[in-house]
Amino acid sequence: MFGGNRVADNHRMRIVVMGAGIAGLSAGLALGRRGHQVVVLDKDTHPPPGQPGRAAGTWSRPGVGHFRQPHNFLGAGRRVLRDQAPDVYARLLQTGAGEVDQAALLSGPPAEGDEDLATIACRRPVFEAVLRDAAGAEPTVQIAVGARARGLVVERDRDGRARVTGVRLTSATVEADLVVDALGRTSPATGWLGHAAVERPPALVSDCGIVYFSRHFRVRPGRSLPNGPYILGGPRGDLGYLAFATFIGDSGTFCVAIMVGAGDEELKKVLRRPVPFMAAASALPGMAAWVDPGIAEPISDVLPMGRIRNVFRPMASNGRPAVSGYRPIGDAWIHTNATFAFGASLALIHGFSLAALLGEHGYVVTANEAFEAAHAADARQRWASVTAEDRDRTRWWSGETIDPLDPASSMPLFLRFVVYPAATRDPEICRRVARRIDALDPIDALEADSVLLERARRIHHTLAASGQLPPPGRPERAELLAAVTAAETEDRHPVGSARTRYR
Repeated sequence: MFGGNRVADNHRMRIVVMGAGIAGLSAGLALGRRGHQVVVLDKDTHPPPGQPGRAAGTWSRPGVGHFRQPHNFLGAGRRVLRDQAPDVYARLLQTGAGEVDQAALLSGPPAEGDEDLATIACRRPVFEAVLRDAAGAEPTVQIAVGARARGLVVERDRDGRARVTGVRLTSATVEADLVVDALGRTSPATGWLGHAAVERPPALVSDCGIVYFSRHFRVRPGRSLPNGPYILGGPRGDLGYLAFATFIGDSGTFCVAIMVGAGDEELKKVLRRPVPFMAAASALPGMAAWVDPGIAEPISDVLPMGRIRNVFRPMASNGRPAVSGYRPIGDAWIHTNATFAFGASLALIHGFSLAALLGEHGYVVTANEAFEAAHAADARQRWASVTAEDRDRTRWWSGETIDPLDPASSMPLFLRFVVYPAATRDPEICRRVARRIDALDPIDALEADSVLLERARRIHHTLAASGQLPPPGRPERAELLAAVTAAETEDRHPVGSARTRYR
């Protein structure tokens, strides 16, 4: 095995996938359907038996810190699943997942690619349960629950080149022709390779500068949510000190996320509690009708998420990976500010792409190099773009002089505050904005189109002059803080006495 690149004439390999999240299950499913012998290591447990739709309330995944946080399954990920595993996609829809049809916002004749303009509306536990059922049903795939990777087996050839040949578990070693690292953003594999004296290019790391608080809701029977020209299905905004977003889920559920600066101790302290969170959500533009108790009921506690960073861990210099027999995918390779929601879609893309490239090349080394060629530039650009927006937003929220309406002052904020709002008034801008949000286009494609940006600037000016845009920065921070503080003071329940079971 170690002496050659090609494993067998039929290209079937022994593959160990470390991690059974979206990336690991995608890789396991795609590799298994190509006949490879796959072991997926999962340090957690199987979901409880029954319908996948129950997983949201009954499946515990302590190994995945953001398991119950909101997720968006963007157009790029939907396209992969629709085209590469249509049976899994159909099963998701049967389980209660829906679609946010962005093409419905367009007027005029359809364009090529408009069929891809939709996201999958689904909570992560439900999505993952369906994906897990599909992967586990493959005869060549084994999902090993309770199996925790403890290290990598690294050997060297006569020329000193490193190759991973297996995974160390607590009490055993599993040999592999390829080890796929799908252990997510906290993957320890970089340290394991370092202990084996494998030198990789340094990781690119930046702080997102935010903490977010999320809460899931279910629409009450017979009620409906307000309609709006929302590209991702619900209200979103930035008040200059706080941002918020709505994530549409399966079976009549949705989630509201409120993001505040990592250094804003006052808002961080109060938003983690249910009563102040609800008061804040009700005060946000467009959100009151969504969280109205007569429209929707909470089905979870407030879920905090902090220590959020953008990280890209390059694997290659000059296109050649530093070690063969090892491939990080998904968050283990590239993860960015979760509010952009790239992670789940990149996980799907990476898993299915790796399987296809192994089938095309039949060699671990050349397939890994092809994977780098296909995805490394995009990963680096997404890291750089999200890092730039996080940087400018942090500076703006902290009071630095940045004009979000001026692309020369901040292109990321100009896109967010000028181009995105103009999308509801111009079909071509809407199409291009949706493709950027959905990760269907290179992330820098829109900002390079000066003609479209100027058109968006003119539309924004017209909307602002006619009073058709919401007042910027309202409610102001002091006003919001006073409202949430008053709400908590008036609440008769002691803090922590009433908890909502996730359902």
